[in-house]
Amino acid sequence: MKVTQWIKFARTYAKPQTNLSPVIRWSRFKDYGRGVRRQSTLDHTCGLSLFGDDFINTFEPYLHLDHELLRRAFEVHDFGEGELKRDVMYLDKTHQKDADEYVAFKKRWQVLGRASWHRRREAFLLQFALENPKEFPDEARRVMRRLAKMHRFEALAFGVIEHWDYLLFALEQWEERKNPVVLCAVLTNCWEKFNGLARDFPGFSEVCWTLGFVRWALEFQEKHVKEYQRFLKAMEKKS
Repeated sequence: MKVTQWIKFARTYAKPQTNLSPVIRWSRFKDYGRGVRRQSTLDHTCGLSLFGDDFINTFEPYLHLDHELLRRAFEVHDFGEGELKRDVMYLDKTHQKDADEYVAFKKRWQVLGRASWHRRREAFLLQFALENPKEFPDEARRVMRRLAKMHRFEALAFGVIEHWDYLLFALEQWEERKNPVVLCAVLTNCWEKFNGLARDFPGFSEVCWTLGFVRWALEFQEKHVKEYQRFLKAMEKKS
């Protein structure tokens, strides 16, 4: 390739490194109580890639998954946030915001050529494939329809791993800082999601959302409900 092409590659590959590190996650919790560990979107992407790989292997007795597709999805799933320089928290996500991130992601990465772009597009869209929001461009929706048909369990697995990674971060804040509100928030917001995955994803109720864990989570929420309510009121005053 020509030097000019390598320069284009260098600029493109640098963007996740420079764009993701300034985007800070969990900012809603940083000034409450003992706060939270600072986590950038680049930190999250690194952690999810490491955790996701082990998680896939843990579920091998229950079903076979396309490891390469999932690994690429872990790597690129938040690249759109970096392009738009924002982190959208779980409760604030909308299909339009997701579609905007896809468009920004596409603008950056399709310049590397058809084959490279198609691999990354498929990986990025895996997280949205089962919903296939109408706000996305038609070409993206066609890819998502195919992913939902051919890689349904990979799409479910991505949801399992990303949401359980939220839980791991929240558990860390409780263990290291004795800050219960992050874990209360994650459990409250993801409870129905975990119940659905226990029903739909083989092994989830045996490995993650076990009866013992559910009982512990219920007791934790009950014990810390008053502090969580104080946190919610504090957030209402700020908004």
